[in-house]
Amino acid sequence: MINFNRGGSGLPQGQGYIRLRMQNNRLRDRLLLPLERYRSDALLVIFCVLFSTALVTPAFGQETDGLPDPRTLKGKVKDIVLKDNDGGVVRKAVYNYSLYGYVVMKPYFIKTIYDRNPDADYKKFPLGTYEIDIEKLPKIRVGDKIADEIMDLPLWVVNNEYGSDTITLRQMSAKQWMVLDVWDEYCTPCIKSMNHWEHFLKTHSDKLNFLGLYMSFYPHRVPIIVRKRGYLSTQIIGSSSSILAKSFLGDGSCLGPNIWIKDGVLFGIANANTLSDEEYLSILSGKMTEMPAHARFNQYWSQH
Repeated sequence: MINFNRGGSGLPQGQGYIRLRMQNNRLRDRLLLPLERYRSDALLVIFCVLFSTALVTPAFGQETDGLPDPRTLKGKVKDIVLKDNDGGVVRKAVYNYSLYGYVVMKPYFIKTIYDRNPDADYKKFPLGTYEIDIEKLPKIRVGDKIADEIMDLPLWVVNNEYGSDTITLRQMSAKQWMVLDVWDEYCTPCIKSMNHWEHFLKTHSDKLNFLGLYMSFYPHRVPIIVRKRGYLSTQIIGSSSSILAKSFLGDGSCLGPNIWIKDGVLFGIANANTLSDEEYLSILSGKMTEMPAHARFNQYWSQH
């Protein structure tokens, strides 16, 4: 618990300052590692990953000063004033830490990973697993309003266009629609889905806010992947992504689903690569009032 208790790179940093994008670029440059060591043809990708009731998910390294011990956070809500580097107020926000009180980080050491990536910042991105008691999480079913604990959960992010490393879903709800894409770099259908969304957003970013929900055992890879692939979308990582995935997808979580939220309500969840651009637009315009049956993800919570 030591690493997690010290805080999170995606969680508030004391004054809540928004860092400039140039600082993020320096981090990416420092983490940029040889990519030829990773051969996709040597990887076996399991598309749908099931977890036990005592959920174990990848740890991405919540390691920043300013976040109190999660054991003291249960039920804690803080009003945050976000400022730019000149001290000007950008916006106010509410951070609800309560769900982090149900997360336990268990660090682990894999020598081969460290040997392959000796220059990676493992203090910022320590390896480990998160155990989450899903019975304590909100169970969000299709048609449900998203719980305040989820909407105001401070989320650790990378690749944010404003250089911020912390956001909430509520802050991203200015547009009617929001989509979360659950993915991993070693999941081929996930990459196809992310590439599709990035292409779609080039001409339709005015219609929705899009966020990647990155799930992987290789947290130090996140800045490298988004740089290599040219992704512009914000990526949620660490225990933040684990909490969201388990709240929306449940115990039988999978890589690949797209989580569609409309006006703060879960509209539906689609399997990866099952919707066309025309269907995207029909949903966003209101012509489709529910997720098409052929694309519908079989949500765990709908059966429990």
